[in-house]
Amino acid sequence: MSSLGDWLGVFALVRYVSLPGGVGSGNAAFAVGGVLLFRVVPGLFFGPFAGVLADRFDRRRLMVSADIARAVLIATIPWVHSLLALYLVSASMEVLGQLWMPSKDATIPNLVERDQLMMANQLSQISTYASFPFAGALVALLVIPAHFLEGVFPSLKGSGSVNLAFFFDAATFLFSASRVATFPRKLMQAKRARLPGARWNPLTDLLEGLRFIRKQPMVRTLVIGAWTAFSGGSAIISLGPIFAGKLVRTSQGATAAWGTLIVAVGLGLVSGMTTAGWLSRRFDREKIFPIGLMVGGVSAVGVSLMTSIQAAIPFTFLAGFGAGTAWVTTYTLLGEKTEDRLRGRTFAALQTGIQLSLFIGLAGWPLLAGAIGNHTLSTSHYVIDFSGTRIAMFSGGAFLFLSGIRAARR
Repeated sequence: MSSLGDWLGVFALVRYVSLPGGVGSGNAAFAVGGVLLFRVVPGLFFGPFAGVLADRFDRRRLMVSADIARAVLIATIPWVHSLLALYLVSASMEVLGQLWMPSKDATIPNLVERDQLMMANQLSQISTYASFPFAGALVALLVIPAHFLEGVFPSLKGSGSVNLAFFFDAATFLFSASRVATFPRKLMQAKRARLPGARWNPLTDLLEGLRFIRKQPMVRTLVIGAWTAFSGGSAIISLGPIFAGKLVRTSQGATAAWGTLIVAVGLGLVSGMTTAGWLSRRFDREKIFPIGLMVGGVSAVGVSLMTSIQAAIPFTFLAGFGAGTAWVTTYTLLGEKTEDRLRGRTFAALQTGIQLSLFIGLAGWPLLAGAIGNHTLSTSHYVIDFSGTRIAMFSGGAFLFLSGIRAARR
């Protein structure tokens, strides 16, 4: 429910600032871009310290407080008519989400037996990412009850469905807080030795967590492997709409092709997450992680070489499958290999690095494609496409495959 609230908040905010006559009507593209930017950038700075807090204080109290604060913030948006204020709300939502996530990730290994950890992480990650399409559909479905409410409250005319989405969003966070509040406190308190009279220094705690990652080969390989994997995998996300346009001839067909590829990679992601537990009972988990990265990389390379949407779909599915398998395995191995007192900082470092990798990759791969430009090689029978989009996507897949090779060697 909390993940559903996260996605719903993003969709509703984007819709709110792009409404005709709304706060972002002067330049809707600028307003939408600002909202999304303020959802990403704060986490790059606050994320590591969120892990410090998760390892220092009562995790149950942190999660409940973050959910309640998010509910209050999102419910007040219908009365916010300043774009700057909306940016601050968006940034605050991201900071609170960053506080919630490492506390949750660090708690899961304490709530289940070791042989159930893989399944628990499967359920956790599937619920996080599977709520994405439900949130998008919910924003659209709320138009129906909003239509009736606009008849009763004329002031809601034109924005009723978005306002209703904000209130529904607040309810999801309050529901999450009510459930987390029932968890046993003894399982949600960080097992940290406290020296009497010693003053707490957040920077010291942060450096301790980074030293742990650097000195533990397994943990370092998992964290760095995930960072590099997201850098390479982001090529499919950022270049997908342009690449889809090369596979069909019409703009409407390009939109449909891009949507088809998104569905394929999403189904592959969920399938990989679901299959990870079955694979872990037959193979060493340490082997599943690098193989998942390599499968994703080879599949991304395959996508870049395809010339039709029908041929690209199975490769796109396999790219998502490899990524989903590696992702669940990463969480499980980190939960097993990291002691409780450092777990929050480890997961926070993982998430912050992934955000930075995505941030760089989403901007970098299109820039590379643009710098290369569009080129073709004509023969008597064929025209070979050497466009920057294909070359950049091929490079992203190769980068992902090489990160899997590196992880396997480590």
